[in-house]
Amino acid sequence: MSAPKLAVALRQEGNIDICASTVRNYLRGNELHGRTARRKYFVSETRKKKILHFANQDINASPALWNHFLFTDEIKMDIFGSDGREKAWKQNSTELK
Repeated sequence: MSAPKLAVALRQEGNIDICASTVRNYLRGNELHGRTARRKYFVSETRKKKILHFANQDINASPALWNHFLFTDEIKMDIFGSDGREKAWKQNSTELK
């Protein structure tokens, strides 16, 4: 949650009159810094094994096999939510947590 959104939430839910810069200063004082979160897509171990098996199956396939496939332009799909930037407050040593 961004500092301005957190300040608004504190005003609404906690009845605390606080501005976004105070929230930001407090978080930075506790060694938390606003960063763009790294995207990590969930791939289970079972799914990883299936993907690897599929890739290894046709790794040495003949070109004649690929004549049975239709390749088209790619389309962008949002499977895991919005593609906008996600912000996170984190310490310097906790990159992927």
